[in-house]
Amino acid sequence: RCARRVQPVTGRPRRLRAAVLAAPALLLAALLGACGVPADDEPRAIEQEHVSEDVTEDTAEGLTDTATLYLTRSGASGTLLAPAEWQVPVGTSSTSPTPTTALETLLAFQPDETAQAQGLGTQIPPNTRLVGPLDIDGEGVLTVDLNETLYGIPAPASSLAFGQVVCTADAFGEVGAVRFEQDGQPRRVPMGDGESSGQPLTCDSYANLVEPAT
Repeated sequence: RCARRVQPVTGRPRRLRAAVLAAPALLLAALLGACGVPADDEPRAIEQEHVSEDVTEDTAEGLTDTATLYLTRSGASGTLLAPAEWQVPVGTSSTSPTPTTALETLLAFQPDETAQAQGLGTQIPPNTRLVGPLDIDGEGVLTVDLNETLYGIPAPASSLAFGQVVCTADAFGEVGAVRFEQDGQPRRVPMGDGESSGQPLTCDSYANLVEPAT
């Protein structure tokens, strides 16, 4: 018998197989390129309005929403308390800012370009911070324990600084008044008229220092 030699398949069939294998990879690359999300150069907070209602406590970190902070602004009538809507982190167990997150933002506030454009500043010295968690009783009195930094500034800046704290906290519906303590003992703080008090205070205690509504 004569054996017939079988020639290997070459040429067009091999090229066709390579093209078929490459097609899925090219399609995947095209889809990834079309759906890619551009990366930021640095982390940024996500505003609450862009967040799904399904946000939980574990995913709340980094989210912000607007809250009223009492900053200061200088004008023809001198330096006064100026309420401003500001982005504040939401609470770890809520989807809205809390007195704690608002006061932490206020104490750390440094005027950026947005604040400077509005003439907003602060009388609260750097390194002022909360000492321990805030405590609110059944009557809505919020106890605030601050380090010594805020107690060392002279009048009239001290009245404005404590007014910033009291009015920012008082802007929350659950807060009826603010009391200052250190090591469990009441601390007297200046009010808007320059007199000092160790009793719970409200923003009305600084009404003479608040900008007129426009």
